Amino acid sequence: MARGPILVVGNVVVDLVLEVAPLPRPDEEVRADGAWLDVGGNGANVARVLAALGREVALAAVLPGPPWEGLVRGALAGVELAHALAAPGQALSAVLLDRGAGTRTIVHHRALPEYPAEALAALAGPRWGWAHIEARDGRIQAGLVAGLREAGVAVSVEVEKERPGLEALLAEAAVAVFSRPFAEGRGARGPEDAAARLAGLAPGAVVVATWGAEGCAVRLADGRVVRVAGEPVAGPADTLGAGDVFQAGLVAALARGADAVTAAREGAALAARRCRTRGLGRFVAALRAR
Repeated sequence: MARGPILVVGNVVVDLVLEVAPLPRPDEEVRADGAWLDVGGNGANVARVLAALGREVALAAVLPGPPWEGLVRGALAGVELAHALAAPGQALSAVLLDRGAGTRTIVHHRALPEYPAEALAALAGPRWGWAHIEARDGRIQAGLVAGLREAGVAVSVEVEKERPGLEALLAEAAVAVFSRPFAEGRGARGPEDAAARLAGLAPGAVVVATWGAEGCAVRLADGRVVRVAGEPVAGPADTLGAGDVFQAGLVAALARGADAVTAAREGAALAARRCRTRGLGRFVAALRAR
């Protein structure tokens, strides 16, 4: 059982979500069936869901500047922001959401600095019950992971895409979570293959290879690979942020002492619930209201 807050290190984005079905062709103008602004990004989504699950959580991130401060801080209510840094600049995503097809298409613009190395170094210490880090620049983040492990804090690292310094970042991770696009880019042909193939990147870690609606595979410390099926989602699906919701469910379970397979099952179940709900904000509100 984790005795301190969960530390989340990741990004924060403002999302403009437009519901369209089907997606427009080039030069075509269509009317959106729905539109809303929300706060997204890997770090923000994981932290919001953890807080909604009743976990004490702190977010270390660079927050978008004007005019988004109120929106961002409101969405992150319940998340400790003492380690969040304000900066001028924007991190914006335009999201085309086709719920009928269960797909989302994202165009992202980022004009914000990365979280500075000296601020990352200051996070290392025994205060945290668990730490979850979105892989960005492993050459900078590796020192934080090593410092946390030296302080006795278990660390999970989420790898969504190719990043510099991954090997150094993953060397001290207790759990490494790899996305399907990353795994396929490394030649994997399914979740079990991905979990086995990517174990060499994180030799001391439990490896989780996520595969969207198909669930995930977990490679345990003894080398066994366990498949965890995804839960079916009937009807229209809103998949925006579902992977981050999986991460939050996984981390919440790991931090309370659950084994990796149980944690993956809880993450998959939570992600399926997310897909059944229109809008991440509504999903978070529903979790808080339980």
